[in-house]
Amino acid sequence: MNRRFLLKTLIGFVFLSIFCRIALASDLYFVGYAYDMEQEALLYSETHEVVLDHEGQYLTAVVTYKSPEGRLIAEKKLDYGKNLLRPDLLFEDFRDSLKIQVDGDSDYVVLKTGKEEQREIEKLNLGKNQTVVVDAGFDRMIKQQWEELLDGEKISFKFMPLTKAKLVSFKAYSTAVSDNYLDVEIAPENFFVRMLMDPIKLRYEIESARLVRFQGVTNLRASLSGEVKEDNFQAVILYQYPEKVGKLLSNIE
Repeated sequence: MNRRFLLKTLIGFVFLSIFCRIALASDLYFVGYAYDMEQEALLYSETHEVVLDHEGQYLTAVVTYKSPEGRLIAEKKLDYGKNLLRPDLLFEDFRDSLKIQVDGDSDYVVLKTGKEEQREIEKLNLGKNQTVVVDAGFDRMIKQQWEELLDGEKISFKFMPLTKAKLVSFKAYSTAVSDNYLDVEIAPENFFVRMLMDPIKLRYEIESARLVRFQGVTNLRASLSGEVKEDNFQAVILYQYPEKVGKLLSNIE
């Protein structure tokens, strides 16, 4: 039997098995690889498994973070059921047992941070008629404001960081639009805050509206020689989405 045929059959079986397992667990699967912005070394990877509703909206998501050696270092579980922009979430950093939990409703957000025996609880009351975003909700906001960003409009919103129950005013705006990509920057509204924080730079694929590149402060704390720091990683994250098995096999000659 032709060796090329055997190879394609074997690889096809392996990929089919992998994708079947993914399909059973989630409706959307993608992986981000975070690189140091200066040395270009791999810092960590993040695997996203998302469950969608019948309209294609996010319901739940699980993000697993792994070291370059493949060791599980953190996990984040998100529930978008109550609000796409302010998902309830539980983030666990296994390196030092830190937990961050966000629960909320239409009028408030509760933030719980710290280790199990010494968790700090803060409650933040939300104002009326303002867009409030928590964590990965910014990506859902971009999707909701897609046409406005393509048209060059600036989008104002409030963002709550996972470190403190307070709202910071941000703006999102497009910096470049081509046939293939939409580039977006997210920056603080306040001039003095902008002096202390570089904008987050995002690149979306036009055809699929999928995030393919992130540059800026991540939500994972940096580590040096095994010690977890207070500041988060500054990184470039490149996202990869699985293609169909047939396309992968067609590249095997």
